[in-house]
Amino acid sequence: MVTWGDPRSLERPAVGALDVGASRARRLPRWAWLNAAAFVAGLLPVVLACTLHNHGTTADPECVRHCYTLVHFGGVAILAYIGAPALIALVLPVFLYLKSTRRSHVANRTAWTLAVVTCLLGFVGLLTAGLSVLPVVVLTVCAVAAAPLSPGPPPLSGPDPRRDPDRTVSHR
Repeated sequence: MVTWGDPRSLERPAVGALDVGASRARRLPRWAWLNAAAFVAGLLPVVLACTLHNHGTTADPECVRHCYTLVHFGGVAILAYIGAPALIALVLPVFLYLKSTRRSHVANRTAWTLAVVTCLLGFVGLLTAGLSVLPVVVLTVCAVAAAPLSPGPPPLSGPDPRRDPDRTVSHR
């Protein structure tokens, strides 16, 4: 029996499978969590467009017998720009990973371009689906801003002799 002052009571318990998974989850970078939240938030307008019925006004006799969703009114093509921020959030981790581990300026520019496209689509979705598209826009921009640009590889042994300003060149 372990008592209150016993040093064995301070021993760390054995690590279980759930503890290992929790420690791995804590090691994920902040941009990964923000991007995952952006993807889940991007699915919300799609679900609302497919399931939320427009009951209209009582003055319309057709509205009494029929209830239509946004997809019924706008067609399936409306899901293309309402669901596009979720698809962008699904592709974005590739570029954010390259940005934060490989110091890829191309991945950085691509990630910011996708964030701007998400903002534009969010504005159009704001006019169509309402405020349900704002969380995905905010979370996507926060994920791109939170991903650090990696410091990159260390420099070689010395300065580049071709770019050394102290080097004098004699032309004959």
